[in-house]
Amino acid sequence: MRTLTEIVAFARSMLDEETEVFWGDTELLRFINFEYQALTSELRSSYSHMYEKSVDISTISGERLVSIASDFAFQVIGVIDKDNDVALEPMDRRVFMATKGRTYTGRPVKFDVQGRNLWLYPCPDMVYNLEVHYVYAPPDLSGSDEVDFPIGYEDVIALGAVRRAMMKDRQDTT
Repeated sequence: MRTLTEIVAFARSMLDEETEVFWGDTELLRFINFEYQALTSELRSSYSHMYEKSVDISTISGERLVSIASDFAFQVIGVIDKDNDVALEPMDRRVFMATKGRTYTGRPVKFDVQGRNLWLYPCPDMVYNLEVHYVYAPPDLSGSDEVDFPIGYEDVIALGAVRRAMMKDRQDTT
């Protein structure tokens, strides 16, 4: 896998600018990270298994909503009650809407995703330990980070960044 430093060097060589002259590092890194996030977003939608993670979370008694993780992207693959080793079931939206506002409590058996939170049903009546499997969004690249990307496709990020830089250059001169 290539590092961010190698991708920057490759992009600079394509721009015929081996050192920072016209394109500042900040601007070039913004273009690279934009392409990186766009491409990983496409990969996550087709190959979510490449971006699967799990996190252990504990419920709070009386709180239906539990934060998933800051790098949560868009999909919860599954939730396990670690105390019983039982999978929670995804909640049907119609059932979710019908139970909203009601105050049933007990051991959670169902979940729904609300933004970056799990909505648990019934509302936990004590602390329960859950393991959440989800699709994550990799953070922007910085320093000497390695690209979280299939090997051989790292150049696509640099090519996209160069394309964006050239388009911006064209806009700035017109």
